[in-house]
Formats: sequence, structure tokens, C-alpha cells
Amino acid sequence: MATAVAIAGVQASVLVPKGSLSRERVTKGLTALRTVIHNEGRQSLPEPGVRFRAASDAGLWMNWGFAEGVYTAVPTNTGKWSGAIRLSEELATSWAGATITSVSVGNPVDVSSQRPDYDLMQYVYDNPVKEATVWVSESLEGEPLVSATGELGKLGFQWSTIELPEAVTIEAGKPLYIGYTLNVPADPQNPVAPYNTTYYCMMTDGIYPDADGCYIYSKLQGVNENGSLMFGDEYSWTNFGELAGNVCVRAGISGDMLPVNDVRPYEWVGPQYIKFGETAQFGVISQNRSATKVSKLEYTVEVQGMEPQKHEVKLESPIGYLEITEPIYFDIKSTTEGNNIPYRVYVSAINGESVDLTKYAIEGSFLCISEGYPRNVVAEEYTGTWCGWCVVGYAGMEYMAENYSDKGFIGIAVHSGNDAMDVTGAGMAYNKLSSVVSGFPSSYINRNMGSSIYPSPEELKNAFLSIVDVPAFAQITATLTKGDADNKLKLSTKSRFGDSEDNAGYMVAYTVIEDGVGPYVQTNYASGSSDDYYGFENKDAYVRLIFNDVARNCSKPEGVAGSLPANIEKDVDYAYDTEIVLDDEVDPTMVRVVAMVVNKINGAIENACVVEAPDYASVESVSASAEPSYSWGAKGEIRFRSGAPAADVYAADGRVVAHSHTGASLSAAPGIYVVSFGDKVEKVAVY
Repeated sequence: MATAVAIAGVQASVLVPKGSLSRERVTKGLTALRTVIHNEGRQSLPEPGVRFRAASDAGLWMNWGFAEGVYTAVPTNTGKWSGAIRLSEELATSWAGATITSVSVGNPVDVSSQRPDYDLMQYVYDNPVKEATVWVSESLEGEPLVSATGELGKLGFQWSTIELPEAVTIEAGKPLYIGYTLNVPADPQNPVAPYNTTYYCMMTDGIYPDADGCYIYSKLQGVNENGSLMFGDEYSWTNFGELAGNVCVRAGISGDMLPVNDVRPYEWVGPQYIKFGETAQFGVISQNRSATKVSKLEYTVEVQGMEPQKHEVKLESPIGYLEITEPIYFDIKSTTEGNNIPYRVYVSAINGESVDLTKYAIEGSFLCISEGYPRNVVAEEYTGTWCGWCVVGYAGMEYMAENYSDKGFIGIAVHSGNDAMDVTGAGMAYNKLSSVVSGFPSSYINRNMGSSIYPSPEELKNAFLSIVDVPAFAQITATLTKGDADNKLKLSTKSRFGDSEDNAGYMVAYTVIEDGVGPYVQTNYASGSSDDYYGFENKDAYVRLIFNDVARNCSKPEGVAGSLPANIEKDVDYAYDTEIVLDDEVDPTMVRVVAMVVNKINGAIENACVVEAPDYASVESVSASAEPSYSWGAKGEIRFRSGAPAADVYAADGRVVAHSHTGASLSAAPGIYVVSFGDKVEKVAVY
């Protein structure tokens, strides 16, 4: 069955076509391209070069390929460049007898030509390349079966279609490669440069594929640690899709054997809560995966314990192959009370004809009760000091902590990869959860791992506000007391539930978070940008930051076995106690603990609370070094030893608040400060 990719909250959520917003991310497991240009307003951009042919007496037709649109432009070497896609043996067998009659390619972009188009209400770019040669071949290295040279359109980020002089018949079991070749002009800013930083000719959809099938022929050698492309002297074919998305090539295919009546869910927003006996809104975008032109759809909703609910929708404009519908909304009603009420939604008719597409059904569950408990919202942000775009997540988490921490927002920064604060490696607490994270920065609300929220201040705020007023099925409170050593804490929780449930799957989980960690050097891809990146556009490419809400010790993500009973009763308190032993690098004066009730069935956080560590008043200074401290906290000031080197003083939110050049005392308000002496970092408490 299909799994959710865009459950962004509840009824207040906004459903947007995939790829309709430009979001800078680093792909998990790969070094990101720092230099790319995204097509803004991509869904509304017309594609006049593509001639979508309706089904006729001669058979069906579709413009087949992997790229869902010309959405991303990437620089490449000057001179010859080729891109290609592979029609697999399986598809060749399914479509045997069909013919390839044309090839469509994505127009390159002159990045210096950006200008507003007030008719389209978006920016447009010129295409610096006038023509391309398209071809169909049995192998990437072999001579083409057929080729043709034709003109490309004048604007970048559009499709251009070139007709083949003769059709190529698809044969069963024989894969084909469909591609194009063009000449990348010399860079007008630097004519002798081996690659072009003005003309971006490698066009992709920016969507990372699940399988192989996209290739480029170039001098590209890879990507360095800063996310910049590296070029050599030799040409080679490279499986390119995982680096920057599907290559923008499509093949015009005709034939009666092409797929028909195949419409699948693409993105959706499902309700997490429906008040008993009432309705909530469900939103879905669907994609046509067949040669059939689709103008009308019927969706069926199945809720446990109820008769199927059917909704017929007439589309404003018919959609062809790979095209998607506008967001479609309809109501789901529930008269089944409880938590984890399962539902599924699927297309049941296309153009008035019944179809069986239940294998692509959207499956989910919701809470249906009359009343519940107040909700706190946990946002886990996946980040890394190596990730240049993660400065956006840093800004988002700081904004939410400042403005919404007293209104139910709980932030956890989950550091990953080559990062001193990493908690996602093998055997670490967040290893299992991080395995489904596709890119950085990303955030997930209440461990809804099917919906990645871009952690900018605006989007975190919208996601938080869309769910914070939804009643919660569970409630948890907690206290934190000292253990028998400075690095030990005792966590005591009480949980209660809004309804009785037998064989329930709930557990208590916890995450220790630490503030004032660092300073560490954060990579900053926003440096020098003309766009607003929350002040990071004005900072260096590498910036020293103090990090807050840093995930440290944790229970297992699914919770602690036996922490809650199998059978629960409504409004009964269930107590659980556990000892937490802090890691050596964790400052016990700077920690808080997030206690959670986790739903074992779907892994979601039902509710949570955050509790501060007890006051370690005896701890005046904590240093990462065994050498004597240069600084310590006192009443209203930070003091320095004689001969102490120059220092930068950071507040807990990462701001530099003072500099010490002489070793003299500095006045400071009560609080925790980080004092950096270059290679040595100390934390001091001012009272």
C-alpha cells in the first residue's frame, strides 16, 4: 500500500503540489550541490514546447519519462554534454509494438537573465542554447538508431520537443536509451574556464529517484565537501539521478498497449482528529500515470465501522501523463469513537469507469473522541554542522523557542553525520528514526515521519498552529530530581488517557536535551545570498554558533517496554520512574528532559511535556579541559584569571554578548554563558 508523504497536520493544513515551493535541502547520504537554480512558481509555468496529443483512433500517446517537470538547473562543463534516460526491459516488454516518435528536453538557463514576467507573475530566464540533437539508442556507448537536430525554445525552465525523422519500435525485452546532446557555450564571464557558472545546462526535476535510469555524459568528477561540482579532463557516463534529480528527457510514445486508467495519490493531508459524529477535511493531489486523459475522478473513503463514503470530482482541466490534479478536498465523517481509527482513501472510478486501484490506497488513522487533553507539540529537527542549509533550521528552532515555548512548542535538535553532537549513528538513540529522513534540514511534528516539514520559522509556526489546538488522547506530566551522582537524574512521570482501551500500545519515552552547547563551526550556504536567510546571508560561510535543544541521552524511540500497562482505563494516572545517566560531555546544569507518551502502533507522540533539571547551584563552571579554568561566574559578573587569553562570551541563544581582551571582569545578567578562548571553551553560571 502507499505510505503517506504529506500529512502536514490537521484541518488547518495547506496542501501544495509537490515541488511547488523552492526548498534548499541537503540529500541524505550525499553531498549536496551548493550551486543550483530552482524554477520558482514551477507548477504554473506553461510548457508550450510540449504537444500533448489526445487519444485518437490511431492509438494512445504519452510523453514518457522520469522528470516531473523542468524544475532545477545545474552547471556543467563547457563543450559537449549529454543527458539520457533508460526505458527498462520490463517496460519494453509491456509496451512492445509501441513507437517512439519524438523527444522532449528541458531548456537550459542563463542565470544572469532573471527578470519578472508580470503576465505569469513570476521570474523567467533566457535559454542560452539554440539547438540540441536528440537520439534513441540501444546502449549509451553505441550509435543511435535514429537522431534529429532541432531548435530549443527561447526561455529556460521549459520543455522543447524535437520530432524524430522516423519512429523507433519498442521490442519486448530490449531496453532503449532516449537522450539528447548539446554544446554548452563558454562562460561569458570567464571564457577559458572548464565549466560554466553563467549558463546552467544540466536540467532536472530536483526530485531524487528511487531507482537507476538517469544518466549524463560529461566531465563531471563528483562533488567536493563544500557542495561544489568538480570537473576533470575526461568524459564519462554517470548515473546522475541521485545527485540532483531526474534528468529532463521525455519520449513521445504512441501505441494501443500503453497504460490506461492509472491515477495514484501523489500528496495528501489527512485528519489526525475528528470530533465524534462530525466531519474533518481530507485533501489529496493525484497524478496520472497512464496515457488516458483524465477529466473526472471518484474517491472512496473507508472508515472502520462505517459504510464507504464516495466523492466524485470533475477536474477543471483534463490531465495527461505525469500531470497532477489541483488540490482536491472532501469531508470524512466518523461515528466510530476511539484512538487509531483506521481509514483508507483510493481512486475508485476514472472518467466514470470503475477501476480497482486499492493497491495504491492511502492508509492512515485518526483520533475520534468528544473531548481530550491540552496538547503540547514536539518538533524534531534533523540537522548537522556540515549541512550548509541547516542554518534555516537553526533560525526556525530559535524563533519557535522564543515565541511559542510557553504555548506548547517543544523543540529537539537531532544532529547527524560528521557532527560532534551526532545522535544518529549506529547504536545511537536516533539511529532508527533517522533512517527515514530524506534530507537536511527537515523536521517532523510529533514523529509523523511521513511528513517532512521544512524547518523555517514560517513553516514551523504554521505546522505548530495547525495542530496545537487539536485535543490529545493522552496527557503526561513529569518531575526531575537529582540522583546519587552529578550525572544522574531521576525522571518520574504520570500518564492518563481520554478513553479506556484493551491491548493498548502506549509507552513512555524520553529525550534529554541540552542548551548552550558549543560553540561549534556551522557551514553556512546562505552566506552572501541576496535572499533573506534570517540574517545568515550576512554571516561568513563558516560561522561559530551555540546550539540549543540538542538531543543527548534518549530512551528507545518507541518507548520503554512495560512503562505503561497493556489495558488502560479512562482518566486513571499511571506512574513510571526511571534513572537517566548523562553522558560525560553533557552539562547537567543545562539539560531538560522531554517526556512523551508514544503510540507503538504508528510511532507517533500522543502528547509530551518538558521538565528542567534540578538546580545544581554548586556548579559554577564546567570546562571541557582538565586544566584550570580561565573564567568563572560570580554575582552579576564573569571573572577571568590573570593572564587569561582573549575571549568571546556567548549567551545561551548563541549571540555574542561581550569580548574580553584584558582579562578584566565583565558585567553580566544572571544566566548561563559560554566563554570561548579559541581552542578552549568554558561554561559559567552568573547569579
